Amino acid sequence: MILHSFNAQSIKETELVFPQEIESNTQIFYHGTSCVFSGQIEENGFDIKYRPYTLVDLINIANAIKNIDPKTSAYLSRWADNPIRLSLAKKSYIASQYAVASRGGQTLSFIRPFLHIQDLIPEHLSTLLTQAETTASCVYAISICDLPSNGYSIERGVCYMNISIPRENIIGKVIIPKGILLTDLKKPSLQDIVDSITIS
Repeated sequence: MILHSFNAQSIKETELVFPQEIESNTQIFYHGTSCVFSGQIEENGFDIKYRPYTLVDLINIANAIKNIDPKTSAYLSRWADNPIRLSLAKKSYIASQYAVASRGGQTLSFIRPFLHIQDLIPEHLSTLLTQAETTASCVYAISICDLPSNGYSIERGVCYMNISIPRENIIGKVIIPKGILLTDLKKPSLQDIVDSITIS
């Protein structure tokens, strides 16, 4: 695995996180996450059975917030029964945005808003959430060229894995420093430009 340099301005202008030789390979997909999980990923690859929390954690939190936030409670209950599939993005740019926005995965991002409620989140999970929030993010480039075709499915630009990915298939990594926001990576929209003119 090669560690590539991070360049926010280049990502914003080109919507490419990795060098062109990687980005042009149609057999390479991308996954964004928090660097707090890098040790696990780089030692064991992407293990589809690995979860940084227990099913009991999810069920207990879902039950505790049922009256506070029924929608999130329902999500967590469903994920406890049917864990989210490991997904890889076709575009590295999308993976970089996901890494910065969710900081540790979809499930953790749904739990994070309830950290302030005393005794709701188990200490080990609270620590993990804090670490994921305060640690740099990263994007991995992953080759699927030698994986069995029945081991994944590609739907609307997303590669959903049915099998684990060996660490040897991780060919590149870019670390996104702490403090980088979505606005640092995204081109301003027309509305953003209009708003900035109006404000000034």
